[in-house]
Amino acid sequence: MNIINKDKYVIVDDWLDSDWNKKCLLEVEKLAPFTKTGTSDINGDPNDGYALAHLLNLDSYYKQDTDSSILTIFKMFFWGRDLGKILEDKHTNPVFSILKHTTVDRTALQIYGDKGFYHEHKDDIYRGEAIIANYLLCREPKMFTGGELTIGDDIVIEHKNNRLILFPAFLPHSVREVHLNSDDIMNGRISLQHRGGW
Repeated sequence: MNIINKDKYVIVDDWLDSDWNKKCLLEVEKLAPFTKTGTSDINGDPNDGYALAHLLNLDSYYKQDTDSSILTIFKMFFWGRDLGKILEDKHTNPVFSILKHTTVDRTALQIYGDKGFYHEHKDDIYRGEAIIANYLLCREPKMFTGGELTIGDDIVIEHKNNRLILFPAFLPHSVREVHLNSDDIMNGRISLQHRGGW
């Protein structure tokens, strides 16, 4: 696990061991046919910015968290003590200290094929969204270019398999256009967006 602490974001590379990472990819492959394409966002709010992606709200899809390896992983590792220690690092923005006090978590699947993108937007803290965690996945070797996550005016983060990125929900963020020479969206940019809030 390699950790980069910055004022506006935290990156954790190699967040999960290879077995858990593979479980996530296998589950995404089963979920892909149930995603919806080209909606404004998972909640259908046109003010959240337009996305061209395959989207699925996992909290609505599954009846229980235990039915999903992905949701189990977030319960085990995202809310675990190790991540708490990372976020309490003296170099980390104090806003991340909110996370341990949040009571609601939401998880959505986003798959971006060729020309997929997400326009710049902010997530609404008044809807109870405080911290966003993007767990990035892709088949290796990576078969697409683009798809970088941008945060604010000057932060551009490359999409890498098994990379976790955390940032405050109120910061403007977007996904740059993906370029993929394949009809199989599983060769594209995969993101599990997890939100902690109230």
